This record gives sequence, structure tokens and C-alpha cells, in this order.
Amino acid sequence: MRYARTLVEAYLYLDLTAAADESGAGAGGDIRPRTTLTEGPDAWTLRFGGADNAGGGDDAGGGRPEPVDVHVRYATEDAARRRGLRFGADTSELIDAGQWVQLSTVYARRALREGIAYAQDPTDERYHGLVADWTFARDAAIEAAKFLPEGAQEVPDEAFWTPLGTETRRQASDRFTRDRLDRDIAFYQQSLEDARRRRGGAA
Repeated sequence: MRYARTLVEAYLYLDLTAAADESGAGAGGDIRPRTTLTEGPDAWTLRFGGADNAGGGDDAGGGRPEPVDVHVRYATEDAARRRGLRFGADTSELIDAGQWVQLSTVYARRALREGIAYAQDPTDERYHGLVADWTFARDAAIEAAKFLPEGAQEVPDEAFWTPLGTETRRQASDRFTRDRLDRDIAFYQQSLEDARRRRGGAA
């Protein structure tokens, strides 16, 4: 059984699954219309694909005839919310270090584009998108850094178990050192603070 620490992580994992099914890279669009969320005795079950989420059309369910289930314990969701952790405590069992770095890069690039757009058209919608993207970039990089053992200077081999994560590491192994991850996190945090200052206050 697959367990995510939070609902946010569960949806993110299924988004990565949809992207791998459909194109092998990038986001697969909004998967929520193709998912169902049910409550159990001690956990939610988030299901993606399968006949229950057909929604019409041959490509429904992301082209995946068999459903993918991800469970989220109420206890881990509650613990994460109380501590203000978007994706949860501890390290992920679903999304590997390489995927987290890839995600942080995607969100940072979105934030850079959104920053340009906001400078030209400073609407509330663009501002909130800008803040959200820098926040996700920072938090995703923090998730990658969680795979660093105490005292280690580089993320170990066992932290990469997906094709996307392994390929990300192969192409940019320098992204997975303690120093680089610390610098990335600091850059994303500073960019977030700069974005908030441009607005004249916190989001």
C-alpha cells in the first residue's frame, strides 16, 4: 500500500504519476477531476484512474485503466498541519530526492515567469501565484534535503528510486550536495521574501 504523509503530497505524487503515463515529463494538468477521495476508519484513500474516474473520453484517467490508490493517515495529516508542514514530517516514501529537486526547479521557473508578469500587471491573482510558486519551490527543496543523513555532504544512492529522480541526478549531480541544497533553499526563501516586500506585506 502507498502512504503519503499529507493530502498535498498524495495529489503531487499522482500528478507525477499522470505525467509519467502521458508524456514522461512535465505536469499532466489538473488531475482532481480524475480522482476520488474516500474516508476510511483511520485514513483517506485517494484514487486516480480506473473506471470510477472515467469522466468520459478515451483518455480519461490519464490513459491508465488500472487505478492508483494513495492512502493518507488522518494522524500524519493532522501532525503536518499542526507543524505547518506542507508535505509532512520525516522523509517521503513516494517521491524521491531527484523528483523533489526537479519539482523545486519547475516551481522556481514558474515563479520567475510570474514575477515578470506581475511586474507588468500587478494583479492580486499574479501576486498570490508568485508567492505560492516560491513557497512550493522552497518546500520541495527542503524535502530533498531531508534525505541527507546527519553529517553527510551528499544525498545517498538509496534516495533515488524513480526514473525521473535518477535521471535528474545523472544530469545534475551537483544539485544534491548539502551546500547546494542549502543555497537553493536560501535563494527560494529570499525570493519569497522579496516578492512579499514588493507587495508591501506578507501573503
